[in-house]
Amino acid sequence: MMSANRSVVVIGSGERASTIARAIRREARSSPK
Repeated sequence: MMSANRSVVVIGSGERASTIARAIRREARSSPK
């Protein structure tokens, strides 16, 4: 659920998208759907 909230922030800021994208990918590996 946290990744979903962060994804919205990524859409708002493109520069932070790259940094947040890496954090989301790490969480995705921890708990894959």
